Amino acid sequence: MDQARQSSWDESSEIEEDLSAPPPQRPADAHPINVVKLTGASGHFAPSSSGTQPSLSPDPSKLVEHLRSAAQHVRKLEAQAKEQELRIQEMLERIREEIISANERVRAAEDQVEEMRVRADALARDAEERIQAAEVRACMAEEWMSRVQATITREFGMYEAE
Repeated sequence: MDQARQSSWDESSEIEEDLSAPPPQRPADAHPINVVKLTGASGHFAPSSSGTQPSLSPDPSKLVEHLRSAAQHVRKLEAQAKEQELRIQEMLERIREEIISANERVRAAEDQVEEMRVRADALARDAEERIQAAEVRACMAEEWMSRVQATITREFGMYEAE
């Protein structure tokens, strides 16, 4: 733990030494490092006599006009962004409503399917009961038919023997 603190302390002291050291000497005709040079569309900034710093042209009102124009452009962009954001919000709201509507339709369809399944199950049970009742009646009819046949054979069978 102490080694970590010591090494971070050593690194920070090296950084401080680097910052306190004088900057390296550069030739006078070299371009400066990390300097932004602003130039207008029509060249409203002119290089100074040393060539390293920009200076304003004799008419600062044009600079003010450019700043106003830039501010107006930024305001237009902000207004467009707000309009676009409103359109997106409206679109998202419509999509949410459509999703809710679609979910309701799905639920209604699922309810109909469930109702149809229940109805089909009831019809199948009724049909099964009718089939069983018909089978019982058929068995009873066969039994009565065999009794009638036996009776006929017994009663009319004696005439055949004579």
